[in-house]
Amino acid sequence: LLSTNDKMTAPDEDRISHYKGVKMLGEGSFGKVWLVTSDEKPGKTFALKEVAWDELSDMGEAQATKLRDQLTAEVEFLTNCKHEHIIAFEESFGARAVRARLFPNEVVQSSMFDTLELEEDDDEIEPREDPTISGPICLCIVMEHAAGGDLESVIVNAKNKKTKIAEERTWKWTAQLLCALG
Repeated sequence: LLSTNDKMTAPDEDRISHYKGVKMLGEGSFGKVWLVTSDEKPGKTFALKEVAWDELSDMGEAQATKLRDQLTAEVEFLTNCKHEHIIAFEESFGARAVRARLFPNEVVQSSMFDTLELEEDDDEIEPREDPTISGPICLCIVMEHAAGGDLESVIVNAKNKKTKIAEERTWKWTAQLLCALG
């Protein structure tokens, strides 16, 4: 998916078509995370992280290269990280117009063809550019969705509510973390 010269290979437009958006889970400096379903795995939900790969250059080439290297390392790490106590990596791919593809009914869609009065010597109408395949290439990283949130969010919620987390639960999490690291 990613090459060594900071350029993403051609987007795999077919992969994004298997996902349908449910809602936005979060938004950060470099992208968005969407809750999605897949027509290939009915009944399961996933978190799709979208990063505008092409637009990273706007922050300066040195910083963009560093972030692209980090994202490449993240994808490589997640690809090889398989354990029952670690959120599962599903896949990564490049795509354009991610939001429009995940939420097709939300986008104001115009006809693909201009409505023109044909002159007698016109034999065809030129198609417009398809809006769902234009725009910057985004890196999409698809992960298993943890409906209960991650460990950090559980700890932050308990802290905000000024509640304690049961000792048995923390021991269970500690054992799971050690097992995953081992």
